[in-house]
Amino acid sequence: MLLQNTTLSESFCAEVGTTYGGEKEERISRKQAAKLLGKSPNALAIMDCRKDFDLKPEGKGKRVTYPKAVIEQLRIDLLYRRPRRKKA
Repeated sequence: MLLQNTTLSESFCAEVGTTYGGEKEERISRKQAAKLLGKSPNALAIMDCRKDFDLKPEGKGKRVTYPKAVIEQLRIDLLYRRPRRKKA
């Protein structure tokens, strides 16, 4: 029997992949995330490897997934980011 007024700790929610509301966070594959960002899947893998952004990847076997909310925020950040200057 579950207690009615219990709260879940953040670490437990992170392990299980849920939020405090109990619903699972939506995750998308690297290919889908790359399509949303207008990048190639390899570019996304490099951004993740170099830790340019905190993408919070989760791997299961060969498949890597990202939280959709993180990718949407990255999309906004990349849209309004200043262009980099080329080094001379």
